[in-house]
Amino acid sequence: GNSADMLVQLKNNERQSTSLDVMQVIFAGSLAFELLDRLTGEWSVVHTEWGRMWIVEPLMNKPMVWFIVSMLTWGLVGSIVFKLLRHLNDKVGGVITYR
Repeated sequence: GNSADMLVQLKNNERQSTSLDVMQVIFAGSLAFELLDRLTGEWSVVHTEWGRMWIVEPLMNKPMVWFIVSMLTWGLVGSIVFKLLRHLNDKVGGVITYR
């Protein structure tokens, strides 16, 4: 009946929501790594004196430090993306329209 159709639709919406969350995590990781690449890529600041002193020596030349910086950046960008999307979703969810 009608309630069975609504239950199927609700389950489909939950699966789509989970898929969207996974895509957002992937997007946030891609954005974070692109941001790091633009800031410290091989073509930019790492060839300057201050870049070698402040980025290459303390971060990139030590094992696991750059990996940790990358993961922290991913976490930061991911949380910003999730908070922004949650805010926008809450804003849209509160809208009521009359027809």
